[in-house]
Amino acid sequence: MNFFEDKHQIPLDRVYTAKMFFAVFDLLNKAQIPPKSRVLLIHTGGLQGNRN
Repeated sequence: MNFFEDKHQIPLDRVYTAKMFFAVFDLLNKAQIPPKSRVLLIHTGGLQGNRN
């Protein structure tokens, strides 16, 4: 989550969106998603969950 935010300046919520992004990047790294596929990730918000 922190790496993605630092690289893209897009904050992710810890509960749902960060886990979804991690899972998709993991699938890409494991070549479970064919090359040149189009992947759509929808950031649904929920950033208030990051507040302590």
